[in-house]
Amino acid sequence: MTDNTTNIREVVLDVLLEVLENHNLSHIVLKQALEKYLFLERQDRAFITRCVEGTLEYRIQIDAVLDRFSKVKTAKMKPVIREILRMSVYQILYMERVPDSAVCNEAVKLAKKRKFQGLSGFVNGVLRTVSREKEKLVHLAFIRNPMAKGNKKDLILKIQFLSTCKNPVGWSLPLCPSFEVDGNSR
Repeated sequence: MTDNTTNIREVVLDVLLEVLENHNLSHIVLKQALEKYLFLERQDRAFITRCVEGTLEYRIQIDAVLDRFSKVKTAKMKPVIREILRMSVYQILYMERVPDSAVCNEAVKLAKKRKFQGLSGFVNGVLRTVSREKEKLVHLAFIRNPMAKGNKKDLILKIQFLSTCKNPVGWSLPLCPSFEVDGNSR
């Protein structure tokens, strides 16, 4: 991460905003951004690609984590703050080589740079909580419901914490999520 004039996390944020808020195609927006920043080192370009693609791929899980640790639900957040938090949670949960403290610090700087100084404490608090509690999170799981109609084909399993996790059916897995279907716990 050598270029001092280009903040690669800001590039990631711009791509995510263009894709998720302006509804443009991710592969096209990412390609255009990488072409624009050809001068960046290969390592920085790889970081941008991984962070954008990972944030998009795990967006549903990331939103569930954010909703768990934030008083403000992701749907109600300001778009810039929402995308800063999403990309930061992706880095905390899925990019082990990036220190959590650096992720939090860079997210706060980015929020301030984008004129959200008043929300920088919120960003810091949510991300520090995610960082602190990440080891307790059980991975989110998804199931397909062939009986559901329309857009309800995927059911999201609820986040469960290890301290409250029970093994209801004798699974040999160390993690055992519970889930709700139509309001009934399973």
